[in-house]
Amino acid sequence: MREALVQTRTRHIRLIRAFLRQQGYRVRSGGAATFAERVGELDLPKAFGAKMAPLLDVMRSVNAELKAADKALAE
Repeated sequence: MREALVQTRTRHIRLIRAFLRQQGYRVRSGGAATFAERVGELDLPKAFGAKMAPLLDVMRSVNAELKAADKALAE
């Protein structure tokens, strides 16, 4: 299950980065777990940010599931 979550997060990161690059934006470096927050730091136009919101929501959800999976594995 954890591997599937990691793959989902990786796919979403690639997709979001591609969309941002098309518009001339670049996300600063950092870990996958903080990617959604780093995208949130960008000064995106409101309409473009609204298009990105569902993808970022999925990322946040996957991050929460990964955190829970990691905790369960540690126990």
